[in-house]
Amino acid sequence: LLRRDPANAEFLFCDAQSAYWMGDYYFRRAQFEAARPFLQEYADVADRLLHVAPNYVNAALSTDAHSEVYYAQVNLGLLALEQNHDPRAAAEAFSNALRSLKPDPESLSARLDLSRAHMQYIDVLAQFAAATEVMEAVRAWEPLLLELEMHRGDSDVDFHLANSWGMILRLEDHLSRGLRQAA
Repeated sequence: LLRRDPANAEFLFCDAQSAYWMGDYYFRRAQFEAARPFLQEYADVADRLLHVAPNYVNAALSTDAHSEVYYAQVNLGLLALEQNHDPRAAAEAFSNALRSLKPDPESLSARLDLSRAHMQYIDVLAQFAAATEVMEAVRAWEPLLLELEMHRGDSDVDFHLANSWGMILRLEDHLSRGLRQAA
């Protein structure tokens, strides 16, 4: 169907999902080489979907074109870490994921996704980047965390905030010790 109508958003979405699930099948079995072409195809088709239909929404699955690009980039980042142990490639994919999200300001779930993307990006960035670059990324993330604080009481938010603030404290401690040792 996609060959007959390559600009059909529903067909693109279904094609992207097929590629994702095949990649996920191999990824979960640690068959990363087999997962790579499917996860790359997922990213490519998600990009096409965003280009063809930037306002596409699949209400049945609670997703949209921007979210699909986000998910595809996160998967490529995870693959870079698992297959190649390459934090730089993972950081690039997570950074792309961050740029792709256009969260609905009314959606707590979308803001949590965005915050999780920040967390993943910073986690891999801290493996190779300069302390100032890591802390700039943390500072860019903090306003979102402060906004999420207003939703305390939601178990997903509480869990995410505990992990996030803990990660920031560990990073600040680790980076400050590293700077003291360098001085």
